[in-house]
Amino acid sequence: MKEGTLNPEQARNEVLNLLHLHHPLHEERNIPEPSVALRDCIHLRLVGAEDLAPVNEDELPFRFSQEPRALPLVRLEFFLQEVLHHPCLRLCFHGSSAPPRVQRDGWSLLPESPRRRGHRERRTGSTRAESTSAWTGVRHALRSCVLILLAGLSGCADAPKEGSTAPTLARGSAGASAVPITPSLDAGAPPVWIAGYGKGRRAPGVHDDLFARAFVWDDGERRIALVSLDLVGLFRDRVLAIRDRVSARADLGVGAVLVASTHNHEGPDTMGIWGPDPMTTGAEPRYLDLVEDRAVEAIARAVGALAPATLHAGEIVTEGLVEDSRPPIVKDEVVRVLEARASPGGRTIATLFVFSSHPESLGPDNTLLTADYPAFAIRDLERARGGTAIFFPGSIGGLLGPGDLRLPDPETGEPAPLHSFRNAELYGARLAEYAERALASARPLEGVAARFDSMDVRVPVENPLFLLAGRLGVAARRDLLVEGRPAEDPADIAGDRVEIPTEVGRLRIGDLEWLLVPGEIYPELVFGGIAAEDDPGADFPDAPAEAPLWPLLLGRHRAVVGLANDEIGYLLPRRQWDARPPYRFGRKTPPYGEINSCGPSAGPRIVEAAAALLRTP
Repeated sequence: MKEGTLNPEQARNEVLNLLHLHHPLHEERNIPEPSVALRDCIHLRLVGAEDLAPVNEDELPFRFSQEPRALPLVRLEFFLQEVLHHPCLRLCFHGSSAPPRVQRDGWSLLPESPRRRGHRERRTGSTRAESTSAWTGVRHALRSCVLILLAGLSGCADAPKEGSTAPTLARGSAGASAVPITPSLDAGAPPVWIAGYGKGRRAPGVHDDLFARAFVWDDGERRIALVSLDLVGLFRDRVLAIRDRVSARADLGVGAVLVASTHNHEGPDTMGIWGPDPMTTGAEPRYLDLVEDRAVEAIARAVGALAPATLHAGEIVTEGLVEDSRPPIVKDEVVRVLEARASPGGRTIATLFVFSSHPESLGPDNTLLTADYPAFAIRDLERARGGTAIFFPGSIGGLLGPGDLRLPDPETGEPAPLHSFRNAELYGARLAEYAERALASARPLEGVAARFDSMDVRVPVENPLFLLAGRLGVAARRDLLVEGRPAEDPADIAGDRVEIPTEVGRLRIGDLEWLLVPGEIYPELVFGGIAAEDDPGADFPDAPAEAPLWPLLLGRHRAVVGLANDEIGYLLPRRQWDARPPYRFGRKTPPYGEINSCGPSAGPRIVEAAAALLRTP
């Protein structure tokens, strides 16, 4: 066997190409997560070590399971990325010193040591489990190859030598703050209508405050601000107003502002479509002005708190927290974390975490204002680590959320009541525990340089309900375009001439890369797994499947943030659009997503723009 050396980028591209070519999602099938059969085909080897300790499953940054899952590529890629970005990675192959290719037979399994083989056989009771799943293609490819990780061994220039000190971490400056945005319920104040679910939910009281939480990063040359609002969504015209006000303040020195909403279903209606009745807006302009004020104030306070800091990122797969209410079942169950730590000292300044689950654990009957489960996750993280914790939603379309989960209550020994504050608290506590575990193994970012890029995109409004809301003045959006020009009169908002001007964005800090999407994107558009085209119930059965966006994110620490800088509704694969009977998957009624989407062109239009942005340097 001959050993060839590849740099990390070559290695990453080679193996990801291998997986993508063999991945059954390219044949548009739903497939289970790799089980023990695939796990036994992957052998980590520490070349040069006499004793090869077995690789425990809990050492991997994702889990293998016997249970069917729908995101095998994503989870396997987490592992591959961790390996392939290592500066001392080498892929062993034979027959040539050229990089291996899928179509060649040059890949071969590095023989296991007798010690390791004996351990595996004792553990599993067999030399290799057999699998007849749709993973056969990937399993066949991986059976013929092995990844070799030279972790901290000779030849690695980045590994600290014995007796040496740890390398100095790259530093910038970080600050964070939280400013309340809870609307007034005092006598004489306008009624507060709660967003999400149905109309007519008036809030009589407050369970916990809502906040605008801000994080500011300064790399020495650029200063960026990220804001998270405990709201159902904020339209882009309001986001642009926040940016203009921050830009006008020279004392802040902030060059880029990113504003996302948590998509809270237990806060005030900021979009207008959940008022007392279909003809009356639920959005209060004076409250939206207050949100603008407090977002700017939160950024200013974060700037005032700037201190030297390092950034650390990590991720972990959660279990039993996310349900997908719409087939095909494609779930992103990973919580991704970014933490700013004071340098020197290590004090936590801010903990940002991204998770793909609707904040709707309290259900449609609750009428108290609350930030839902993120409030409890934030509370627990701040108690455990200090600093300011900030939640961002991920790929929540589909619809991903707590669903009907009832978590066990250690105080009673029974599952907590569905849609109760106790269940929301337990859900948030569980998420915080996972975030802490991810932070325990978080790595410092390689580099601190920050950059924000965006691309404007116009999305046609094809949903007649959205058009009607605009024409009646119910929707709180003020930037609709009619034939390419700003709508001067609500009566003009009609027909096929109406567009929403919005944007996609990309945030990069060192080797961190986040894609910012202006709505609730279906995870199929991010990770793949779009439904097959042979369902007669599909409205557009011949529509091509959009290519997944995740492989275009090249940073080591990746995330997709939804409801970023706008909220235009659900973003569906065009092939899965299902507004007309007969419905897919044997449904008797239309699915929910289409009701709250701009239309079947919205998802493809956003994916096209995002892909173009991610392909730019």
